[in-house]
Amino acid sequence: MANILAAQISNPILPRELERMIFEIAALARLTSIPTLILVAARVKEWVEPILYRVVLIEVMFARPLLGFPIFSGSIMAKAMEIKPQAFLRNSVKSLCLEYHTVFSLVQTILTTCTRISNLFMGYRPYSHLNALGALECLRRLAVPFRDVRRSLPLEGPHPLFRNVTHLELLSTLPGPVPHRDILAITASLPLMPHLTHVAFHTAPKDPAFYTALHANERLQCIVFRLNFAAASDVGNTQGFADDIRFVCVRGGFGDSRNAWLVGAHSGDDFWALADTFIAARRAKKVDHTRYCVDVDDTDDSWRT
Repeated sequence: MANILAAQISNPILPRELERMIFEIAALARLTSIPTLILVAARVKEWVEPILYRVVLIEVMFARPLLGFPIFSGSIMAKAMEIKPQAFLRNSVKSLCLEYHTVFSLVQTILTTCTRISNLFMGYRPYSHLNALGALECLRRLAVPFRDVRRSLPLEGPHPLFRNVTHLELLSTLPGPVPHRDILAITASLPLMPHLTHVAFHTAPKDPAFYTALHANERLQCIVFRLNFAAASDVGNTQGFADDIRFVCVRGGFGDSRNAWLVGAHSGDDFWALADTFIAARRAKKVDHTRYCVDVDDTDDSWRT
């Protein structure tokens, strides 16, 4: 009996719930350590492997971690879909970032396998995969190029891809102004997206009809412009942002669009959260109602409390 007690003291057994919490915290703190943690024990693998697939970045050109996130090469993801039960990937992959060079067939397979994606960054040609995208019933957050959205908007209304989207980020991936017809088509379609409450732009068209349409869309709760300092000042001076408390210019920080998306998908600390907090502060009169710009790196954040 003494020997048994001594063994228990020198090798304490943690409650299973506490043990799981410790490994999950370790996995979330350092995502690239998960392949090593998986080797500890079968139960640990069961706990932490889904975390590895929670945010998936497909990158076919590079294989090094990005901002602490493991990168899934095309071949690694293809192998995972071959050996993993379909239910595992369907339930594990919540956020997906598809890079520009991912081959067509792989994109199709990923989208038809990981059907419970709720957050998608697709930097190129979403119109090439409309059938698969339209089947993503859990999709709430979508980042796609401004120009490409126009090709996903049939004359009779938006594609089913947009039916459940609440947050739409329209990326600027090509130089030059967005064509006038595309601007009008997109702004006219936003009210037809039944659950859309947040929209973000990386460009500021000079067409007054663009801003008029946004003002008129009463369902929108947050209208974000992610612009550099000069562009933000120009838009505010000419378009009267102060007249609508929902308008916010988010300046600086977060890095490029993909990096900002990755951080937000993992932690929730993204420009959407910042904009919502700033709008709430304006409504509560913690900041002047005429102020529409918020700087990510601003040291004065008293309005957050």
